[in-house]
Amino acid sequence: MDVALPDGQSATFRDVLMRGDIREAKRGMVFITNADGSRRTDGALMEDLTGRVIARMLVSWTLPGKPVPGQAQGEHLQQQILDNLDDGTWSALEAAVAPWVQRILQVNRVTHSFIHTASGEVFDVTDPDQAQRLAASPDFTAIESPDPKLRGAKAIGTSSSASEDGPTSTE
Repeated sequence: MDVALPDGQSATFRDVLMRGDIREAKRGMVFITNADGSRRTDGALMEDLTGRVIARMLVSWTLPGKPVPGQAQGEHLQQQILDNLDDGTWSALEAAVAPWVQRILQVNRVTHSFIHTASGEVFDVTDPDQAQRLAASPDFTAIESPDPKLRGAKAIGTSSSASEDGPTSTE
């Protein structure tokens, strides 16, 4: 793609956006997760993880002149092979391994899902204390939780101070 610049100059761009272009651009998105700056991550985290899963799980492909990433020695070479894929090919591979990537992200992560009664918005929390607070709130209902006490914790109906001691009979 040719672009006209001021003063009669021009610039030429490649026409095809490659997976490596996207991954490298996302590396510029740096997130500081600790106030002192000691914990940082970049926006290419998911592309790196997905690339690792593809390299480990891919058995073969029919892409001419491109070795299967898992057969290359070293993670850098594997990612380099994947970086040279066009965005459409990368997207197809990414979609194919998405369930495995999600499974990896969920391993050893206890997730509690709650629905906000008024808005219907779903909230996923991993902190057990926060899950307890949401379960105790009348504004949220647990819809999924590894803790059976939190699932269906809210009874439907009304209560009053008169019913705290249980039912009474007036025979």
